Amino acid sequence: MINLKRKIKINMSIDIIYDYKKLNEKDLDFSISKLTKELLSHTCSMHRLNFDFLVSVLICSNYRIKNINKKFRNIDKATDVLSFPNIIFKNKAKIVKKDIANYIYNDTKQIYLGDIIISMDKCISQSKKYGHSIKREFSFLFVHSLLHLLGYDHMDKVEEKEMFDMQNKILTSVGINR
Repeated sequence: MINLKRKIKINMSIDIIYDYKKLNEKDLDFSISKLTKELLSHTCSMHRLNFDFLVSVLICSNYRIKNINKKFRNIDKATDVLSFPNIIFKNKAKIVKKDIANYIYNDTKQIYLGDIIISMDKCISQSKKYGHSIKREFSFLFVHSLLHLLGYDHMDKVEEKEMFDMQNKILTSVGINR
């Protein structure tokens, strides 16, 4: 069992670009900024990461994520979330201290983990499809993408189980359940 009472003091920054015209962030019953910082904090604590991190998040429409997906993955369809890691981890969430300088973002002196792109259109439709809140679906998509930035994947059944188990632990640790 992981002890979350022992908080690791880290300086986390999440650069959020809210480019979604159909719904104003004020219409949501949660703060995207507060939620993403809480999820990042719990994820770092669970992995015992004690570095200063920077993550970029773009919240957009199906149209925009489809264009990004086509440009960078040559897949001409909208998806719910995309992850663009800045670091290639040899082992999940293990940063080798001698390599840290290679990943530091000069402006903030933080380790730049990468970019997360979330389609709010998909987030809303999937929350309805699965019968849970937009907050729960957004949290799931953010944590899923964040774990990709930390080197997790789901290309086979073993990886998938490990990644989805970790997602559930993180979401449960902040009180977000199905």
